[in-house]
Amino acid sequence: MFVDVHVHLYDVLETLNFKRTAVYNILPQLRSTYFCSSSHCSTEFTYTKNFCTEHQLNAVYSFGIHPQDPHEAELPTLENLLQTKSIQAIGEIGFDLYD
Repeated sequence: MFVDVHVHLYDVLETLNFKRTAVYNILPQLRSTYFCSSSHCSTEFTYTKNFCTEHQLNAVYSFGIHPQDPHEAELPTLENLLQTKSIQAIGEIGFDLYD
């Protein structure tokens, strides 16, 4: 099943304070789910990709630049990810109004 949703896995892990016990408690649910892991900076993308690979998660990857808070320094990252076919979607393009 595919859904039009993405998750910032890095933010979820950060909320859990990267505590091994808390993270390992959510791994069974993550392994049984197919999801799009979105990133908005190269550090987040690298961490998330490594985490998903290490834990054999069913993730596809997206990368985007928020229109309300664009970080133009990340444009080369987006270009590289597209050229190397490292992402399956571009995210954060629309009007993602957040507080």
